[in-house]
Amino acid sequence: MDGQLAQLVALAAHGSAWLAGRTGHDSPQLDGNSTFQYVRGVRFELAGKLLRSSTVSTDVADWLVGVRHRGITRLRLALLDGEALPDRGLIGFTGMWILVGASKDRSSEVWQASWTVGDSDAPDHRIWDVDYRGRRTSTVDLPRVNVAETMERLKAAVGQAETFAGHQGMDEWAAVFGAALLLGDAPDPVPPYHPDMFPPTAFGRPERRLLAMATRSFVFGGMGSWNDLGFPSADATARYEEVSAELHSAVMEAFVAAVDGSMER
Repeated sequence: MDGQLAQLVALAAHGSAWLAGRTGHDSPQLDGNSTFQYVRGVRFELAGKLLRSSTVSTDVADWLVGVRHRGITRLRLALLDGEALPDRGLIGFTGMWILVGASKDRSSEVWQASWTVGDSDAPDHRIWDVDYRGRRTSTVDLPRVNVAETMERLKAAVGQAETFAGHQGMDEWAAVFGAALLLGDAPDPVPPYHPDMFPPTAFGRPERRLLAMATRSFVFGGMGSWNDLGFPSADATARYEEVSAELHSAVMEAFVAAVDGSMER
């Protein structure tokens, strides 16, 4: 699971739940959230307009208060270029994700993160400084999500990957995908990494299943990942590329649908 994506999921989910009045009066700080466990500091800067200076917050709680004050009612996860999905080999190396804050008057805010190493020798391993840069914009057209259809597509893609891995004798990879499929039907699904991305008081079983299954199926990265495989047969290579492309697309769609789906618990 990519840590930068996990943090965006947590911000969108916890933030949206609080904006909807589902997590108590005080805005969530998220200092103890697992997606911030290696973060030394976070900064949110919303660009000013005309003669107004930028709005700056140095913690999540203060940022969310400002977000609500500006009329934002929901934080959604989206790809930077809309429907354009970057190559799966670039996962973790590009700022492909954004947060979109939507208001009732159809104005929006778009937020994008930048991660830099602040102190590589920090004894508590909190080495990262994260800067979120926001800008005001008109309505951002985001695709409608259908959780049921997204789950059907994800199960099919993961099933194909499991079958392919089994045919190639890659039992460990087949087990990974088999575990992901089990999460898709689990009565109380919990992501295997960053289990606190969703708050306990919002989002129902379908969205939670999608999140857990997508998290377990996120096998893309550098050396040692699903991206790092090679095959002697041209036919196997072609099938691997086909299966991987569909898996990548289905997993990314699943994260979006889970976060942007219903918050009914």
